[in-house]
Amino acid sequence: MAINVTIKKEVKVKEAAKFMKVAKKAGLKIKLPCDGKGKCGKCKVKFIGGNAPEATKNELKTLKREEIDQGIRLACETVIESDSEVEIL
Repeated sequence: MAINVTIKKEVKVKEAAKFMKVAKKAGLKIKLPCDGKGKCGKCKVKFIGGNAPEATKNELKTLKREEIDQGIRLACETVIESDSEVEIL
């Protein structure tokens, strides 16, 4: 039986910031097997509150269309530009 745990922690940033910077500020570690190049798809996050940013070229190549439509992005590619609630998948 799988147990899903979502840990929420609010982090404030002064301006738009890469999600990885925000995650680091929150004390979260996300594995980046492709060194943050947006090619492996292992650092998926889902926008569950706020608006998901436009998908980047790498996200369009790496993620399925249905994932993008559901607000899934890559942590290494995503830039947080407004208030958001994000779940690490």
